[in-house]
Amino acid sequence: MTPLCILGHRSLLNFHGALLHNISWTHEKAGRAREALEYAERYLVSCRGTQDEERAAKRVVFLKAKYGDPANGTASTVQAVPVPVGIPTTQNAASAATAVPSTAGKAKPPAVAIGLLAGGGALALGGIGCLVGAWSTAAQASSADLTFAQGSGLIDRGHTLNATGIALTVTGGALVVGGAVTWAVLVRRGFK
Repeated sequence: MTPLCILGHRSLLNFHGALLHNISWTHEKAGRAREALEYAERYLVSCRGTQDEERAAKRVVFLKAKYGDPANGTASTVQAVPVPVGIPTTQNAASAATAVPSTAGKAKPPAVAIGLLAGGGALALGGIGCLVGAWSTAAQASSADLTFAQGSGLIDRGHTLNATGIALTVTGGALVVGGAVTWAVLVRRGFK
């Protein structure tokens, strides 16, 4: 074997050992002592003759002392605590957690972006409403049955509605665009 192949082989074994150690630890945290001990023993076998062998042996001894050796049938010295009715046990909680579809891998939309989109959308809708009101006021102002005072008041109201509608629509549109850009940037960077 070439030195590069030997190096690659050793790093693969190191990765495999670390993977076995992490699987053992995960099983222990999930309350599956037998599987935790099994993977700890496999980790010990995989790191024979390395600097991690002592650590692996200590882990196997620790798991056997804490949970007992299922191969010999010895029970652990840890006393079982009675669980009141209605409180889920670790096993029940684990099965309930697996029954519900997981959303851990899905990215949640950033709250800032949602706020900008919602606020901008509300302002834009308000601006559109003001513009519709300005159009309606212009239609009323073109009526021939109006006095000068009534027509002058309608024209002033139409100008105000028009200016307010344009301002709200432009501001709301800018916030919507800002929210969309913020969302895209934050999701791309991995923020949740």
